[in-house]
Amino acid sequence: MKIGQINEKTINTAISLTEGKRRKAASLIERYDQEELPIHDRVYMIDGEEQKGLIKRLLSVDIFSEIVDISTGYLVGIPVAINLNKDRYKRELSLFQKAKNKILPGSSEKKLDEDSYLLQRYGIINDIDLQNAEVEKFCSIAGYCGRLNYVSGTEIMSKTIKPSECSFFDDAALYLSSVDEITENTVKTVLYCRVYDAVNMYEFKNDGGWKFVKEVSHGFDGIPLIECKNNERGNSDAYNVIDLLDQIDRIISDWASETEQGRLAALIAMGKTKPSDTFIAELKKNGGAYLPDGTDIKYITKEIPFEQILALLKYLREEAFYTSKTPNMRDESFGGNLSGVALEYKFRPFEFKCVTKERHFTAFLREHYRLVCGIMQKFGKGDIAYSAIDFTFTRNYPKNLFEEAQTQNLLDGKVPVKDRLKLCSFISDPDKAARELEAERGESLYSGSFSKTKTEDKKDPNEDIEDEESGYKESA
Repeated sequence: MKIGQINEKTINTAISLTEGKRRKAASLIERYDQEELPIHDRVYMIDGEEQKGLIKRLLSVDIFSEIVDISTGYLVGIPVAINLNKDRYKRELSLFQKAKNKILPGSSEKKLDEDSYLLQRYGIINDIDLQNAEVEKFCSIAGYCGRLNYVSGTEIMSKTIKPSECSFFDDAALYLSSVDEITENTVKTVLYCRVYDAVNMYEFKNDGGWKFVKEVSHGFDGIPLIECKNNERGNSDAYNVIDLLDQIDRIISDWASETEQGRLAALIAMGKTKPSDTFIAELKKNGGAYLPDGTDIKYITKEIPFEQILALLKYLREEAFYTSKTPNMRDESFGGNLSGVALEYKFRPFEFKCVTKERHFTAFLREHYRLVCGIMQKFGKGDIAYSAIDFTFTRNYPKNLFEEAQTQNLLDGKVPVKDRLKLCSFISDPDKAARELEAERGESLYSGSFSKTKTEDKKDPNEDIEDEESGYKESA
């Protein structure tokens, strides 16, 4: 869907069309924060009338945030490694020089180091690891979120936008925010909407209606507010288990209310005459009273099938994790010493989901760095081609270091070092680890064996002399 011409009328229409999606995202964020839950608005009704005199406990079992946190911690708990690919960087640099008909001063290795530093500096200034974790969290909660790139002074900055504050179209993106403005003795909340297209930023203010404020060129080669999706349809991790989670909350709340109210047993008096009000008052006050002649009193106990309720709760919990393709960390099998193969089968459905999330995240990062690298070139802060940037995701997987060490030894000399180091769960940046190993051993690890040292290839010149001398002695 396209907005077309950006003005007060089209923006008002665009905001109205996307309001439902933003409200849904806001409610999911509130569910994650345990602020507003459906169980909190529950009303006990009997025969169409609300029961106000009863105890009603509104309890929530926070499985939703557990699903989100497990996914976020597994995918980006170890920060995404963002590095320049050496081979692609040199090829892109050569193509850039040919296109500009000029040769840039300095060696390609020196320029690679300089651009790598600029890339890492941008990440440090913007806390990019934290922002990537926030993006993944919001995508798991609501299915999508945004990242806004902008220029502040001479620095290129980025900001993660909540899904409840942004909307996306084919030719523009909207960022809605509120500001508390103090006027005399009152505080007034004013809504702002910033609309970004491929060239400009348009600001609108809602003061009894959306009014145009200003238009500014943002300087990026595209829409600077970009969307990251959790999957193709933009669904959250728990979108298909919301009803199960609400049912668990209702069962827990009803069980707690029934127990605390004392409705598990009812006291009845049987006889020819109805007990007086004095009898009932004494019974409540003293816990006992004299029975009128011909009257008997006893409890009728309500039996609740506790085992069935516990079994139902366990089933609903397991079904919620199974349906959302998330490992249940309360599973008893996780308490033992599972082998790597067993863990792999346990995590396989979850891994399938994470592969989809990773590919959408990679596409988002590539578009993000396309904009960043383009504005860096305009400011003279490097000539980085975004296509030369590698994004390496390392799963925050339960570690079995002994098996991983055995795997490394078996693959030594058979698999390139960089690819082999990617298999290590405790190495977050394989490129950096390979360079450090190369510096320590003084040789290129990309072409040599992992355990091979420099001295193994060199032959001592004295060996031939010693061999000749030993042969002379034997013949003598």
